[in-house]
Amino acid sequence: MSALARPAEPEFSFVAAPPKSAELSRPTWYFERQLWNSGYALVAGTDEAGRGCLAGPVVAAAVVLDRSRQIRGLQDSKLLEEDDRQRIADRIRERAIAFSVAACTAAEVDMLNVLWASMEAMRRAVESLSIEADYL
Repeated sequence: MSALARPAEPEFSFVAAPPKSAELSRPTWYFERQLWNSGYALVAGTDEAGRGCLAGPVVAAAVVLDRSRQIRGLQDSKLLEEDDRQRIADRIRERAIAFSVAACTAAEVDMLNVLWASMEAMRRAVESLSIEADYL
């Protein structure tokens, strides 16, 4: 395996934060709506799983959801029962415009640290999407 270097610091642009009264434990589509209303059609989101583990890989997914096919019950997977999590994962795969899953191995986590391995897994997931997103 070739040595991995830390990725370059990403450039970010930020969307205005949601009102403080917004319930953040469930998706509100707040950011997506702002971006769609600004002309971005393909908005990709990404998240990781496994970052809290003491050992093992980190896995990340990237997804471009179809704004016309919203998914009832979609929320943070840690808040879902296992059967609901599987049902919603199936719906995401059926209804998303594009999705991708990528990982960094335990050895890569040891080389990079868990934060940078999470970022690398997310980068890989985004780069593996079948389409190029307008906004990440």
